This record gives sequence, structure tokens and C-alpha cells, in this order.
Amino acid sequence: MLKARALQGKAAPAMGEAPELYVDLVPYYGAFTSLCTSRSYAEHGPNPITSSDIAAWLSIHGVGEISEKARYYAYIQALDSLWLTSAREQLASARKQQ
Repeated sequence: MLKARALQGKAAPAMGEAPELYVDLVPYYGAFTSLCTSRSYAEHGPNPITSSDIAAWLSIHGVGEISEKARYYAYIQALDSLWLTSAREQLASARKQQ
């Protein structure tokens, strides 16, 4: 969406900050974004993606090789940790502004 805005000559300031997603990492990022939709929330904010949700996603999508499952787990958990940190910082900032 940001690329489309930039191509239309419209402002897309986040484009300068957006990291490049390497093609070989797209499946892992896709799994992460898919799993984000199943994330639960509590009064403190978002909860981590559970291992059981990751296992179910891998099973549904036919990821069976142990080394590939381990890669998915590692990437998803790393992305989730970064996402949670950012989300909690944004939530804390919003609460301070209230």
C-alpha cells in the first residue's frame, strides 16, 4: 500500500523506515501475520502468539520437516517479540497522553 502511494507521488514517509523483506523470508512473515489474527488480548495489552497456535498453523499448512518447523518457530517467536515490544510501547505512550 505504501509503495502504491509512493508510485502515485503521494507522501509515504514510512517507506524510508520500512525494512526490506527478503524473498526467502516471506513465508515466515506470512505465517506470523496470519497468526497475529488469533492473538488474544488482556487488560495489559496483547498476549504472545502461543506455541499451540504455531503448531496448529504448521500442521494445517503441511509443514512437517523438523528443521523447517524449528525455523518457523524461531522466526515467528522473534517477530512476535518485536511486535509485542512495539505494541506495548505504543500502549504505554497512549496511556501517558490520557
